[in-house]
Amino acid sequence: MKINSIILFIFLSSFVFSQEKDSQTWSTLSIDKKIVKKTEMTLKQSFRLENNSSFLYKYFTDSRIKYNYNKMLSVSIGFRYINEREIENNWLADTNTENKNRYYSDLHVKQNIDRFKLSLRNRLQKQGVKNDFNNTFRQKLSIDYNIKKSKLKPIFSTEYFYKKEEGVNKIRYSLGLEYPVIKDLNFYLGYRFQKEVNVPDPLELKILEVKINYNLK
Repeated sequence: MKINSIILFIFLSSFVFSQEKDSQTWSTLSIDKKIVKKTEMTLKQSFRLENNSSFLYKYFTDSRIKYNYNKMLSVSIGFRYINEREIENNWLADTNTENKNRYYSDLHVKQNIDRFKLSLRNRLQKQGVKNDFNNTFRQKLSIDYNIKKSKLKPIFSTEYFYKKEEGVNKIRYSLGLEYPVIKDLNFYLGYRFQKEVNVPDPLELKILEVKINYNLK
């Protein structure tokens, strides 16, 4: 009797706590430029495909200024202009576009340990439209490894998103490889797993990430 009750509970839970899943592709092109001593600017353009990477649902332009206080500590502020598109009536040709603004500030702490580089990024961001903005705190831990006699650099990171009203509502895990194609030009290819938590019908994403970064010095 107990076994039947447990099976029934699991069966019903699969409907009550249903999940949405998707495979996406995120691509980014960024440029870094030193402005003055210890200060640099980054300009980034990104595109994101959803619905098994068949529909461009988001693209944004991001600008950031970063100040390196010392080898361990840096701060930055940034702005992102976001275009989001939604499929209407389940038809790709019928879309609705919404523009959003994001303002954010970061505190970076990093430390080298042998061939490992540990980086902790704390971010406060405000995103929305007009007078309707949401505040989110994000904390990201990244670990890079310098492989001896190799240009490949493996990178692992994990990040959580926290809102005061909801608590932690999103978690990300990323694993990828960075490679210097030529001097000052880096290519990154990675896999990211993202999952919403503590929300109804949580969205679970499997993401292919492609990044190209050029340093203008």
